[in-house]
Amino acid sequence: PMTKGRLEAFSDGVIAIMVLELKVPHGGEGVLARALGRDFKGHVSLLLYLLAIGLAFAAPWMAWLLYAAVALLWLIPDRRIVQTLEKERRV
Repeated sequence: PMTKGRLEAFSDGVIAIMVLELKVPHGGEGVLARALGRDFKGHVSLLLYLLAIGLAFAAPWMAWLLYAAVALLWLIPDRRIVQTLEKERRV
């Protein structure tokens, strides 16, 4: 049976995902948008978070592993941002 606390946690997760999907209304023409291009990490992170939310009910330890995997994924520096910023400084 789903308790009130679990339902609240699930709805919080859904709202967090919706907030992450909000788009900036500037059309993506900025330096950062050009640096990111096709955001592989962002898409993989979202997929892993969705899987983790679903697994949180059946196998909480697996959900924690997915959360940790996303954190580790974002510890790897994104060289596209650094390279684009260096190009902008030279111009």
